[in-house]
Amino acid sequence: MKMITFKAMSMAMLLLLFSFSQLSAFADNPPITPYWAFGHIVWEDSINTSAGARQLVNGYLEHDIPVDGIIIDSPWSTSYNDFNWDLQRYPDHKKMINEFKKKNVKVILWATACIDSTSKDVPVGFNKLFNKARKKGYTVKNGGKA
Repeated sequence: MKMITFKAMSMAMLLLLFSFSQLSAFADNPPITPYWAFGHIVWEDSINTSAGARQLVNGYLEHDIPVDGIIIDSPWSTSYNDFNWDLQRYPDHKKMINEFKKKNVKVILWATACIDSTSKDVPVGFNKLFNKARKKGYTVKNGGKA
């Protein structure tokens, strides 16, 4: 096995950094990640309700632990990636978001880059976009089946 010298590694790193700087210039210098994104972000995936999200955030704040954001996990919507709030779990989602905003807590909604044909985690359980995606050939085939 050939050993790579420190000098060769350093050159590779410089080349990599140069490539990234060129890519950044090519991509029209995208915005820098906001400061809050490096802060304390909590994740609510236990109770999965607006009451649970409030309880989590307020529990930290009551103990003087700052919260910069909250990730609200997958059961927030009626079906994966349909972007419709589950009003049984989050009947007052707009009010909840406004309360978090007053506390300077950002809300991050969990999403995935796929469309489920079925799911036990959300009330609808079937996303009608799945059939549309399948008809257009966007779905992964498994043994000839979509």
